[in-house]
Amino acid sequence: MKLLRFLLIGGVIFVGLLAVLLALAFTPSVQTWAARRALAGQKDMKGELGRVDVGLQKTELSQLRIERPGMILTVPAATVELPLASAAGKNIQIRRLVAKGWILDLTAPEKPANLTAWDEGIQVATRLAVIGLAQVPAAQAAKPASATSAFEGIFKLLNLPVDLQVDSAELEGDVIFPTKPGQPAGRAHVTLNGGQLAVGKTAQFQLKATAKLSGPDAPVTDLNASGVIEARMDTPRTFLWLTTQLDTAATGPKFPNGAHLKADLKAERAAEGETYTFGLKSMHASTGKQLADVRVSFPYASRQLSGSWKLDAQDSDIAPFTLGMPMPGFVATGEGKFEADPTFAEIHAVGRFETTLERLEVLQAPLAAIGRLQAQGDFDVVQRANVVQVDRFSANVAGVRPIFAVQALQSIELNPTTGELKVADPQKDLFHVSLQGVPLAWVQAFVPDVSFSGDDVRGEFVARAADGGVAVRSVSPLTLGRLTVSQAGKLWVDKVDVSTTLSAAYSPAGWQADIGDLTLSSGGARMVSASLKAGQQAGKDQPIKATGQYDVDLAAAVRQPVLVSLGALTKGRVSGDFTAVVTEPLKQIAAKLEVKDLAAPGVTKPIPTATTNLRADLQADGLIKLQMPLVLQSGDRRSDLDATAELRSSGSQQQIDAQVTSNLLYIEDLQLLAGALQAASQNSGTQTQATPAPLPKPAGKTVSTTPANGPTPEAKPIWSGISGQFRLALKKVVYSPDVQAADVAGTMKVGADAVTLEGVRMNMGEGSGAKLNGGLKFNAKSKTPYALDGDINVANLNAGPILALMNPQGKPTVEGQFDMAGKFSGQAATPDALASQVQADVKLTSRGGKFNGFAAAAQGMNLGKYEKGISTVASIVGLAAGVMGSKTDAVAGLEQGRAIASVVKRFVVIDFDQLNVELKHRPGEETKVSDFSLISPDVRLVGNGSIQDVPNIGWLNRPVHLELQMAVRGDQAKDMQTLGLIKDQKDALGYTPLLEKFPVDGTLSSLGTKAFFSLLTRRLGGQ
Repeated sequence: MKLLRFLLIGGVIFVGLLAVLLALAFTPSVQTWAARRALAGQKDMKGELGRVDVGLQKTELSQLRIERPGMILTVPAATVELPLASAAGKNIQIRRLVAKGWILDLTAPEKPANLTAWDEGIQVATRLAVIGLAQVPAAQAAKPASATSAFEGIFKLLNLPVDLQVDSAELEGDVIFPTKPGQPAGRAHVTLNGGQLAVGKTAQFQLKATAKLSGPDAPVTDLNASGVIEARMDTPRTFLWLTTQLDTAATGPKFPNGAHLKADLKAERAAEGETYTFGLKSMHASTGKQLADVRVSFPYASRQLSGSWKLDAQDSDIAPFTLGMPMPGFVATGEGKFEADPTFAEIHAVGRFETTLERLEVLQAPLAAIGRLQAQGDFDVVQRANVVQVDRFSANVAGVRPIFAVQALQSIELNPTTGELKVADPQKDLFHVSLQGVPLAWVQAFVPDVSFSGDDVRGEFVARAADGGVAVRSVSPLTLGRLTVSQAGKLWVDKVDVSTTLSAAYSPAGWQADIGDLTLSSGGARMVSASLKAGQQAGKDQPIKATGQYDVDLAAAVRQPVLVSLGALTKGRVSGDFTAVVTEPLKQIAAKLEVKDLAAPGVTKPIPTATTNLRADLQADGLIKLQMPLVLQSGDRRSDLDATAELRSSGSQQQIDAQVTSNLLYIEDLQLLAGALQAASQNSGTQTQATPAPLPKPAGKTVSTTPANGPTPEAKPIWSGISGQFRLALKKVVYSPDVQAADVAGTMKVGADAVTLEGVRMNMGEGSGAKLNGGLKFNAKSKTPYALDGDINVANLNAGPILALMNPQGKPTVEGQFDMAGKFSGQAATPDALASQVQADVKLTSRGGKFNGFAAAAQGMNLGKYEKGISTVASIVGLAAGVMGSKTDAVAGLEQGRAIASVVKRFVVIDFDQLNVELKHRPGEETKVSDFSLISPDVRLVGNGSIQDVPNIGWLNRPVHLELQMAVRGDQAKDMQTLGLIKDQKDALGYTPLLEKFPVDGTLSSLGTKAFFSLLTRRLGGQ
């Protein structure tokens, strides 16, 4: 009894719990909670639900919102009258389905904003075509056909997993759809009413849609569609036939009489098989035009799909129904047949086509350059497993005149997976391609930023089977005449004729392409000759290799605008070759370049030949290694420079480690090469006239042309994003036989906020050397963020050969060993402004040498004239002495003449014991010579002055003005006393100053001292 009571009590509790669970299951709040959890668990979809109520006979839901990429569906309310008990037994008996007020928004973003609907459609179609062509044969080859993957008819696909019956359906809502770019979205009101979907009955559903399009440019404003969908079932899970008839009418500004389109789709199942038909007809009044007609049959006995298609349509038939989206103009006609086995392992298509295309700019604006095209052709193609067989193919494309033609010359079989090609006759050509006149404007369509013009592209090619693949070669050269290229209104290439031959081969072993006999000519003169080969062997990770040669006649090439800076070169050639190897992870490029036989106006010396061998290695981790050796050869003289660099990128940061080395470098060779290029540029006929040199500025401060508020400071240094170091190591640098430097070395380091020079030095001879230290710092918080600071020190430098090198026409102003100490600094808002803001203090000191500053003026005084005058005076004095018995005045004149001659001779060369020069340069001012002093046994010169600031002229050639005070002693003092030029008292060192100062002008390399010698000649004249 106890056991019976326990079981009874347990049963009551179980039934009670079950009742509670069932009650909860049919509680709307619990059902809503469960539905929301189900929506939240969906991927790629965001769902919201207000309420759901599932009953035994009816289910209701409200405030449903589903978001997916490109679509938002909102349903205010929906009701389904469906017995829950029968549904649980896979018997779906929908007595009534009602959903009204729903909105399907198809304008939700799912693609980049700048991609138009047409662009997207083209991209999708292209992707599908490429994926289909590339993957279907491979997939069929990799996976044999099976019964489960074979096509068994459309009605097999329509077999339902449950019993279905729909008595009534009422659906009504709106669809928001995109229209022409820039136009407001369209809105269509859609209703679907009907029912009677059950065994033995003919189900019928009425479809109606009304669309309104707005916008000032909308070609169609009203679009109305009505149709009937009918179906008949022979069992609760299978269909006997399905039909759809849809009539669409469009009216608008461009179609005032309206446009009508009728579509019929029908699928039928019978005992012997299935048939499918699709027809599209354009209706005009009481007549109709069949635009498309497709018929397919699928007999169960043969299980072979077969059908036919016909096409006769144009854009005006379709345009009213594209929902406002623009479409290109076209006329397309054609017909054909096709067959396929159930697994689609073998598809046979045969047909012909003829089409006209225009207004392609509605797809992409640059395509407007293509204009109107006409194409026609026919084909007979079989795809069998992984082999494509072409039995017949031809196509002709023309515009205003024929453009190109393609024709298959024999039957071919191609395996896209392996690349293997089989032909009936290996000795016979496969295809013939004739470029009869491809417009250059077609290139313009794909490079909108560059303007092209010229003749049409012409040439002929044939393809032939080779090594299991195909080889293509030119029958006649590819030519393009009068090519002209410009960008942003700037002409780069002007009327260049291009000719080349092309060949290419592809086989299971790999591919190769060859561009041969490439020539660029203009005005009958050949400018460029080149050739290029590239190829890759089959197999994983095989490199792509390329090699080529080129030769450029500079005298002909510089006539092109792109080389206008070298327009006056009268002779020269650039030639070389290159190789490239592209693999993962390494890409290597090597190129040889030789520039020789250069000639330019004004350059009389032979210009050296320049040769470089460039090598670049690009690694997958972003590291780039560069080698750039340069050799200059001039007769037996050879200069070398070797530049190497490693560049590593990390986001926006570039790290550089570079070095320039040389064993022997002749500066003259570099100057000759650079001078020839500069002379070619300056003498180019297309260059503007040279600006006359500015007149010397008056003494005093230089007038600044910088705006009062100055340039805007920069937020980042010009080297922002770059870090690393540059090293220099030159063993020997030859400026002239007398001026040479050794061990020229130093390092420039680039950091985040500073560029510094470290250990910059050179050896200028025994005991002579120079050192330079300094840097450029950047402070973003300063109004003048760029700050320059440095110093230079030179010890025991022989100045004579350097000055002689700078002024080869005259004797150097100074000869001797000098020490130099200098400091420079400056601050500016921008690097461009820094040069005008630098201040410098320089001191030059010499302990002995020769001063030739008076030599030019002294040698120009014609001492022979004075000596002849002295001899004549002596004769007159002797004769007068005998007659008059006195010679005082005559002797005095004779002494003055002799004194002038002696003084002048001593000033030709002054052997000095000490020479000091101090220079001070401040921004916006002339350079001050704050101290000039020269001491020799007989002469002492002291004074000051200035050096004028003349842009684009070297320091030694800038105008100078000095005010000097001279003091003399010894024989020089005696002669000066004879001339009456010096004072009576001597200083502590025995020097007697001249009565007056004298100016010195000219330049530092050629001082003007005529003012001093004017003092002597005035004394001889009694002034």
